[in-house]
Amino acid sequence: MTDERAPDFRFKPTLSGDKVVLRPFILDLDADALREMLQDPDALRLTGSSPGTAEKSGWDEHDEAQFRDWVRHSQSASRQA
Repeated sequence: MTDERAPDFRFKPTLSGDKVVLRPFILDLDADALREMLQDPDALRLTGSSPGTAEKSGWDEHDEAQFRDWVRHSQSASRQA
């Protein structure tokens, strides 16, 4: 038996390379780009989004509410880490 602990995925580090920086989502900087991605049929299809999502047209109040709830949940989980 090992004494290794499971990784804590609540902590999201920044990873930097020569050509890319992967960092945690920052609402003020990233919301517009994420909204755009969430409306791109190819991005939705290639990321395994729920069936029918890619065929939907437009971003409505329900989508915006779900997006904001997800952001709030993600940020509160990060702060608890």
